Amino acid sequence: MLDETLLTTVFGYTGFRPGQKESVLCLLNKKDCLSILPTGAGKSFIYQYYSCLRSDGLVLVVSPLIALMKDQVDSINSLGITSATINSSQDELDQLKTISRCVQGKVRILLVSPERAVSSGFLKYLSQMKISLLVVDEAHCISQWGHDFRTEYSEIHKIRDTLKSQKFPILALTATATQRVGEDIIKSLDLKSPKVVRGSFLRKNLEFSVRHFEYESEREEELLHILQKFQESPGRGIIYCATRKKTEELYGFLKENGISTGVYHAGKSENHRESIQNSFVSSRTKILISTNAFGMGVDLPDVRIVIHYQMPSSVEAYYQEAGRGGRDGGDSRCILFFKNSDLNVSRFLNRGRDREDKKLLLEEMKKFALSETCRQIELCGYFGEKITRCGKCDNCLKKNSSLKSFLKKETLKLESKRVDESHEFSDEEKEIVFNCLKENQDKFGKKILIGVLRGSKATDILRRKLQTSQNYGKLNYIKEAAISKFIEELIIQGKIKVSKGKYPKLSTPDYIRIRKKSSESKITENGSRNLLKALKNFRDYEARKLKWKKFMVLQNPVLSKIAFVKPQNLDDLYHIKGMGNAKIDRFGEKILEIVRRHG
Repeated sequence: MLDETLLTTVFGYTGFRPGQKESVLCLLNKKDCLSILPTGAGKSFIYQYYSCLRSDGLVLVVSPLIALMKDQVDSINSLGITSATINSSQDELDQLKTISRCVQGKVRILLVSPERAVSSGFLKYLSQMKISLLVVDEAHCISQWGHDFRTEYSEIHKIRDTLKSQKFPILALTATATQRVGEDIIKSLDLKSPKVVRGSFLRKNLEFSVRHFEYESEREEELLHILQKFQESPGRGIIYCATRKKTEELYGFLKENGISTGVYHAGKSENHRESIQNSFVSSRTKILISTNAFGMGVDLPDVRIVIHYQMPSSVEAYYQEAGRGGRDGGDSRCILFFKNSDLNVSRFLNRGRDREDKKLLLEEMKKFALSETCRQIELCGYFGEKITRCGKCDNCLKKNSSLKSFLKKETLKLESKRVDESHEFSDEEKEIVFNCLKENQDKFGKKILIGVLRGSKATDILRRKLQTSQNYGKLNYIKEAAISKFIEELIIQGKIKVSKGKYPKLSTPDYIRIRKKSSESKITENGSRNLLKALKNFRDYEARKLKWKKFMVLQNPVLSKIAFVKPQNLDDLYHIKGMGNAKIDRFGEKILEIVRRHG
């Protein structure tokens, strides 16, 4: 059933890697398959090899890697396997030509984005093609518990629903999936009694370590020390940061200290990103500083060091990014820099998501950073695999002096905080807190309110003339930490409400109810919320396709008004402020279709 000569003649391999043969045999038996294989395990080989064995149909690959699709197609074509892509960078004529070739059976593998794959126009063309396999790459994007959740992935099941007359298996691929994420993938894609193929998460050639810092200057000095040594050694290095701002700051710092690097993040122009990526791939640039925008789908053999300058938001993200080291089997160091303020950065980046899972994922990452257990045992255990000690991480080698020092300082801080928080509020003091809150309903966050109560002379207080408040300084004898803890307890009890958004504000529940009645609160109902979400997804897609800023397509207030009004025709759209003739001509019918579907 398997033509193993193709391994050598087409791919140049001498044998299968773990999980590959098992996955291919499952698909050849027309059974759905979820393959959870670690970074660098050769997941794309599975569907490429399958396409050689089943040349009587099209392998449709849904992939989020729009920026890399051309490289992927070139790589597949170089094997002698005819492949193509349809994406927003092509004009309509090129897309129609590719669709025509697929309908005629002249293409074996077609790569499309999830947005394109589930669009009504593409599904119509798809029904004219003979599909032998549907591949969902980076399938963890389906799950809200995955580290790179994307709403478009939740609609991929439409493909098989649309092509009910055709019987083909589905292959879901991911490098990072816990049991919970795996269950989400199976449910969302409606996989039929799938075979789950799990590879080992143990990467024997990777040396994991964590460095702990209290001050930014310490972290910069350590990075400089590591890179000065690394410059003289072979191979490439990646430094991951949580924010674009930090990548730029780090680039400037290293440049001042004589270390040449490249910078890659989503805020750079497409031409810049392509230039930097090409420079790094060709080894002209030895060290790359990047956000998580770089790496997915990039397979470089000789990355010898991966440094996370700031802590990533989940163990899955960390494992995938660190796993870009040592793809050729050679040794590579994976160093995580941990500083408590990184937790605040991650929480800020996840603001507005209102999902408990993000908080839990972040806590798991913190637990890993502060663990004294073998790093690989911790990582593999997170994904449900039991292994023995790796013998080469910092904990196995007892090279974790920074952790012991850090934990000692943290213990002292906690003891000090516990003392500061230990105040029993009297009924009179509680009333003062509530009076201050009622005086400033939905105006300020916790920090400002505490400042008023303690009589702070900070600029933010004086500029707002809050020193004239009747509650100003009434609790100046109580520690800030104690008042903060008391307010947090009231929030948990539901006696104080916190608004959503970039700058959360505090108010009483009664005030919230009154305010909602006098506003367009219907926008928070499930139907309108789903409609607004769909409109934003459409706006973001059009912005990417047209290479415009999002606000140039449609501004958020306009989308909110559409979701509230639910226009039924073009005339209704004309009466919405911000919807001019040009925008109605370009987007009107599509908006109405979304309203009909989600309204």
